[in-house]
Amino acid sequence: MRLISLCLLSNLLLASSVTTTALASSYDLLMGVERLGTGCDEKSIRIDDTQISYNECGNSQGEPVLFIHGFGADKDTWDRVIKCINGDFRMIAIDLPGWGKSSFVSGEDYSARRNATRIDAIREKLGVDSWHVVGWSMGGTMGATYALQHQNRVRSLTLMDSGGFRLPSMLADKSNPVEAAKLMIVKNRDDFDNITNLAFFDPPWMPWFAKDIITEHLAAHSSAESEMLPQVISDITSLGTLFQSYKAPLQVIWGHEDRMMDKSVVDTIRSLRPDASTHVFEKCGHSPLLEKPTESAQLISDFINKNAATAAK
Repeated sequence: MRLISLCLLSNLLLASSVTTTALASSYDLLMGVERLGTGCDEKSIRIDDTQISYNECGNSQGEPVLFIHGFGADKDTWDRVIKCINGDFRMIAIDLPGWGKSSFVSGEDYSARRNATRIDAIREKLGVDSWHVVGWSMGGTMGATYALQHQNRVRSLTLMDSGGFRLPSMLADKSNPVEAAKLMIVKNRDDFDNITNLAFFDPPWMPWFAKDIITEHLAAHSSAESEMLPQVISDITSLGTLFQSYKAPLQVIWGHEDRMMDKSVVDTIRSLRPDASTHVFEKCGHSPLLEKPTESAQLISDFINKNAATAAK
């Protein structure tokens, strides 16, 4: 989900006349305005049969950092955090295979394990020896799975309201979690409003046209998301005690009022990695990267700078 600022909306209104018929084509404009101030360029590379879209900015010689988005989101979910990052980093935010502008092929394997292989191919293609990985929600599942499979390529790992350890609260007592999870797929304005209310402690105000632009964009991806959903739900409890084998620096960031992935998951992760740095934001839901972007960016920056300095000794 996107948190649309009044500044962004004002710029959008000045930049174009948004009509109902132009809503779908306005999404790129909306995200382009949101991306202002990041210094990021939108790029793409090909990994086997998959076209990967990504944003890249910062110092090309700096500490490399990979940002991985959550379900129903894309690379621009990280724009607000990237604007506030304090560090000399090479920042890369990807659209996961099958999501955003990265290609989707019906019948393909989009599990966390398969995507971990694709992510490492992205790393190699971009000429990165190893990088810091930051993952939110489903992206946390992907990032943690990648860290387990390619430990020598991960300098540090930050998990934010992450999947991989427990079913979301809303699915815990359901006999068919995949069917119940379909509420996360947006097909109309009511779906958008419902998922926004679930994802935020205090849902942001948006004018009708911003909601419609985002709703149409998400609805256009609903078929692909529906196909990938069973794999996402299967992955969401896939880590368990396996995660004890991940030994590199770990940071965990969570929203105290997360109604999707309860904050008790922090205790679960801490039991597996007692040395992990943990931070729980008060008055914050499932989306600290959007609800607390400045504070999240500070934690990410400090953690990476600390571990970069340690590695250099």
